[in-house]
Amino acid sequence: MSPSGSALSLSVAVVGVGEMGRNHARCLAAMKGVDLVAVV
Repeated sequence: MSPSGSALSLSVAVVGVGEMGRNHARCLAAMKGVDLVAVV
């Protein structure tokens, strides 16, 4: 949490989307506090 008490979010990009990359992107997108910004 930040000093103001609000939760921080983490911006994430997944690079190299093979079978595992697709799974990582799906899992990251479902996580609270994570913002999936790109899949390359």
